[in-house]
Amino acid sequence: MLSDARLSVLYDCSTTSKRLPVDFADDRKDLKTIIKYGELFKVCHAIHSSDYIQKAENLEEEERETLKKIVDEKLKKAEENEEKIEWNVNIVVGNSHVAKSLRPVINIRMPDGKLLEFDIDSFAQFRQQLATAVLAVNPQE
Repeated sequence: MLSDARLSVLYDCSTTSKRLPVDFADDRKDLKTIIKYGELFKVCHAIHSSDYIQKAENLEEEERETLKKIVDEKLKKAEENEEKIEWNVNIVVGNSHVAKSLRPVINIRMPDGKLLEFDIDSFAQFRQQLATAVLAVNPQE
C-alpha cells in the first residue's frame, strides 16, 4: 500500500496533466497498483464523489478506506478553492413571424455595478459616439 503522501501525489497527477515522478514506481507490482488507483481517482474526480471506490470489487477494506479518505480530502479542498463564477445565458428563439416583435438586447455591466441595456441601433450609436469622444481626447497622429 502506498503512503498517504504518495497517494496524494498520484491523485493530483491522475486528475491533471502532470506526470508522475520517474522514481514513483519501484517494480511491476507497484506499477499495476498505481494504474489501478489512478483510474479510480480519475473516475472519482470526474463524478465528484468517492462512491466509485466503495463499489470497486477488487479492493481490500484497508485500501478502500485509505483511498476514500484521500479522495474525500482532495474533493473537499477543491470545493473550498472553487470560485463561484456568475454567468448566465440568454436565449431568444424566433422565426420570421416572431422576429418582428423580438429584438436583441445588449447588456453592459459597468465597473461600478450599473447595468446599461441597449438595443442594436442605440448600441451602434453609443459605440460611434464613444469612439468619437476617445479620438477627441486622444487624437491619433
